[in-house]
Amino acid sequence: MKAFVARQWFLIALVIVLAIGFTAWQSLSPWAERFPEKVVVALVLFLMSWSLDSQAVWRAMSRPAAASLGIAVNFIVVPLLAWSVAHWLPTSLGSGLCLTAALPCTLASAAVWTRRAGGNDAVALIVTMVTNVSCFLVTPFLLWLMTGRQVTVATGGALPAPWNMVVSLALVAVLPMTAGQLLRMPRSLAQFATANKTPFSMVCLLGILIMVLLGAINSGHELAKGGEESVLGVWVWGLLIVSVALVHTGALVLGYGAARVLRIAQPEAAAVGVAGSQKTLMIGLHLAISQGFGIGVLSLVLYHVLQLMIDTVAADVMRRRRSPLSPAADEESAALT
Repeated sequence: MKAFVARQWFLIALVIVLAIGFTAWQSLSPWAERFPEKVVVALVLFLMSWSLDSQAVWRAMSRPAAASLGIAVNFIVVPLLAWSVAHWLPTSLGSGLCLTAALPCTLASAAVWTRRAGGNDAVALIVTMVTNVSCFLVTPFLLWLMTGRQVTVATGGALPAPWNMVVSLALVAVLPMTAGQLLRMPRSLAQFATANKTPFSMVCLLGILIMVLLGAINSGHELAKGGEESVLGVWVWGLLIVSVALVHTGALVLGYGAARVLRIAQPEAAAVGVAGSQKTLMIGLHLAISQGFGIGVLSLVLYHVLQLMIDTVAADVMRRRRSPLSPAADEESAALT
């Protein structure tokens, strides 16, 4: 029992966090409204970047095939899969799934789970940076293609103006990652970050749990509004779970498989599969609430939760299939399981 808890502590914590968020959303809502979620995301990305070997980033940029494929999976494959299954679902849930597919790569967990898989987390960070910086244009366009729904982008609208969104994403994502890499310039600080890679990863996992809790609180709030609960019968919940799992797993498998067919090395292929198929929760929650997606927010939260569960299993499988890891890498992988 202790061994099982030690290996699956994150999934257990994930279930507990979801239960707390959905059942105690009313008492936790004031806390959620004041919680600085952007600070958590920035901290997670800073720690991931600081502990990332700078040479690995440059090597990933010098061979852009893996990162380019990951971006294509994220902004092309996932939307196509979501659009193909969205008609199975009630309108609100289908629209929420399409919104999820139009979002950029998650700001935190892609690099963490790529690292867990023994993959090249530099590739995952590049996919994260490119998709998030470009999402102010790509996300509204993809959402319009899939649903015909327009997202307000003018100043004073529900969504900040494109330039404001670029600045916001730069502060939350690009700046922390850049600062982390700059902090590696002094050799002593680089060695400190490398030596503390495992505790940094644990902090990142805690940050992800906080974001899931915020999503569950918002979902509980939407369910309590009334008017649409009748569509959430058992069969609808089952259909939603199957649809979301198919979209994410399909993108993960297609991304990883395409990378291997193109003779991309296994560590980079793992990054393509994980980063290409994962979607962010923070930006999605903002859009779902501000654009009036109603219970469509459930599709977003469920996708985020299932991607963590599915990728936990997938990462362990990919790590076992790659060549033997170094003792340091083995130590970190054990800490993340």
